[in-house]
Amino acid sequence: MGVDVVLMQVTHRGTSPKKRRLTTVEFVQDGADLFSGLCVNSSLPMLNRVDPYRTQILTSVDMPQFISEVDATCDLVKGQRERDILE
Repeated sequence: MGVDVVLMQVTHRGTSPKKRRLTTVEFVQDGADLFSGLCVNSSLPMLNRVDPYRTQILTSVDMPQFISEVDATCDLVKGQRERDILE
């Protein structure tokens, strides 16, 4: 089962959760299970916690670590398909 990644922008107007708006910025579908396979085999903490059967929400605080782990993994993979999905 692949891991689909959705990058969302969250905007708030005021403090009410009703005024929260989510906008999809980017979407990557992992139909070939490439990203999920890289995560399962990763020794990096954030990527290793990715579970294809659950939803995992990362906040803006989590993003620098996530991006650095994806970049580090991209530097290690040999296949172009894996590199493409990480980019």
